[in-house]
This record gives sequence, C-alpha cells and structure tokens, in this order.
Amino acid sequence: MIETNYMRFDVKDQEKGLHLKLLNYLMEYNKNSENSYIEIVVKPAGYDDVIEIEWLQSNYDRYDTEPHFRAVGEDERVMFEYEFPDNHFEWVESMEEGKERVEEWLKENPGWIKTSYGRWINKEENDRLIKEFGLDKEGNE
Repeated sequence: MIETNYMRFDVKDQEKGLHLKLLNYLMEYNKNSENSYIEIVVKPAGYDDVIEIEWLQSNYDRYDTEPHFRAVGEDERVMFEYEFPDNHFEWVESMEEGKERVEEWLKENPGWIKTSYGRWINKEENDRLIKEFGLDKEGNE
C-alpha cells in the first residue's frame, strides 16, 4: 500500500498562507535536489473549505519501482494485491476488503494462526511436522 505524506489546511491556515509555504518548500526541494523529487497533489479535503496537500518522494534512479500519483479513468479501478496466510494472493479494491476476505478465508480454513513474529502458520500442519521429525516447539531436536 502506498503511504503518502499529507497536510490539511483549514481556512485560517490558508489565510496565513501556510499551504503556500509548504508548496514553495516542496517545489524548492525539487529545484535543488539531485537525487530525488517530490510529486505533489493539491485537492479539497471534502469539508469546510479545507485544502489537502499530498506528496510522495521518489528517487530519480528508481523511477520504475517506486510509487507515483497516476490518474485513474472512469472505466478503471485501483486494486490491491492482498496476501493470504497460505501465500496465495487475491485482488481487492481496498485493504479493508482484503482483511474481510482473510477473515472469511480463516473461517473456511481453520488451524491458521499468526506467530508473535507476524508470520502465518498452519498450527495443525506445524504440530504434525514437529511430531514427525521429533522436534521441540522451537524446532530443536
């Protein structure tokens, strides 16, 4: 998931010109930086005349591998590749939808747990392998 930086400016902040100061700083950075640049989006935040400024920093030498702002046509959708505990992936329209799909999947595929390290394991399969290979719970003989 792409994480953007953003700031919101209410009417009082706009009257002080704070949004313009941030934009000027970001554009000055673009003018002077030799290694990276800032992509900027300015948009209404959707309430009370608030303006939102979003930005991403990208390196010139990694243009093809880093996130960018891109327009999405009316007949297009932004999809996320969401990983499931068994390492298969599904395309979803939001991270929330992905979490819901994993919850459904876990009900249909019991025995999966997340370790304290954040990794998914199938507890039943893990216990079977421990027993089969004569290992203790930490994987030692």
